[in-house]
Amino acid sequence: MAVEFVPETGAGLATATSYVTIAEFKQYWENRGVSFTALDPVIQTWLNIGTDYIDNYYKFWGVPTLPETQALQFPRIGLRDSKNIIIDSDVIPTELKNALCVMAREAKTTLDLSSKVDTGIASKSIGPVSVTYRNSYKVDYKNATAYLKIFIKNGAGLQVVS
Repeated sequence: MAVEFVPETGAGLATATSYVTIAEFKQYWENRGVSFTALDPVIQTWLNIGTDYIDNYYKFWGVPTLPETQALQFPRIGLRDSKNIIIDSDVIPTELKNALCVMAREAKTTLDLSSKVDTGIASKSIGPVSVTYRNSYKVDYKNATAYLKIFIKNGAGLQVVS
């Protein structure tokens, strides 16, 4: 079976699975000195996974343009850009596309982005007493969140601690 991959055009597609095309993903990373040799179906999978993550773990201002039928959270009505200008309801913002490119690259190494956990080990010593413990929490994808911050309700990016 082939990967189902339908980039959102801004029309509020009922079958959309990604906010970014393969060409946009590759161009984003080429602009940063990174190239990918993965086959297109592999990149499509990364983009689908990144889109799922963004749609499931971020809460955005506004409402979907076609809430009854569109598959994804974008396009939206009621969004403003960093200059406080209203974004047209048929536009997929560049910041969202950039965030997805970041998340798709993360999916390259971890297909289940929601399960990625940082298990850093920390130690503290006071005089002769020493304590070592494991600090475990869900990873906050800071680069993606930085792109999305103007669209996120009340800073409601990933704030999960376990």
